[in-house]
Amino acid sequence: MQEIPNNSNKQTPITVRIKWFIATYFPILNKFLGGILIIIIGVWVYNEVNRQETTYVLAEEVSEVYGEEAIPEEVVQDEIDWGQPIHNVFYAWENKDIDSYANQWSEYSRQILPSGKIRTKSEIIARASKAFDNYNKIDASWRILNVAAIHGLPDRREITVLYTMIFEKTDGSTQTENDIMEVYIIDKDEVANVLKIIENRDYIKKYQ
Repeated sequence: MQEIPNNSNKQTPITVRIKWFIATYFPILNKFLGGILIIIIGVWVYNEVNRQETTYVLAEEVSEVYGEEAIPEEVVQDEIDWGQPIHNVFYAWENKDIDSYANQWSEYSRQILPSGKIRTKSEIIARASKAFDNYNKIDASWRILNVAAIHGLPDRREITVLYTMIFEKTDGSTQTENDIMEVYIIDKDEVANVLKIIENRDYIKKYQ
C-alpha cells in the first residue's frame, strides 16, 4: 500500500499571503491605533487641565470681589430664584416704584458702603425715593455673576451683581454709574415663604 504523504506543514498560497499581510501591515496598524489612543488621552488631559485652570481663575476673580471665604465649591443650583428680589429692585428703579422697591428689603436690612458707612432700611428707601423724584428717567442694565451658598445658613445666598445705571435729569443731562459690582445677601423667610434682601454691599469696585 502506498503511504499518503503528510502535508500538514505545507503552506498554501493563501496562508503565505495572510502571514505576509500580518508581518507587513500589523506593525503599521499597531502604530496607527496607538497614535489615536495617545491623541485621545492627550485631548482629555488638556481639557481637564484647562477646566481646572478656568475654575481657578473664576474663583480668583470672585475672591477679589468679596473674599475667599465666600467662594462656593460649586454654583448653587436649586428651584428657588434667589435673584428675584434683585431683579425687582432694578425694575423698581426703572419704573420709579417706591413701594415695590421697599418691599424687596427686610425690616432689618442694611446697606454697607466702601467708606464703612451703614444705611438702615429707612435710609435706603429715603434715598431711593429722593432719586425717583429728582430724575426724569432711570435706565438700568444688570446681570447676576455668581450665586454662593453660605456655610451653615441654608436659607441664605450671597449674590454678586454687575450693573450700569443711567440717570436722566429734567434738564436732559445724565449721570452714569457704569459697570459697578455689588453683593446682596438674600434671606428666605420660611414662615412667609418670601425672599428678602437683608444686606447690600454696594460700589465694591468697577468691573474690568
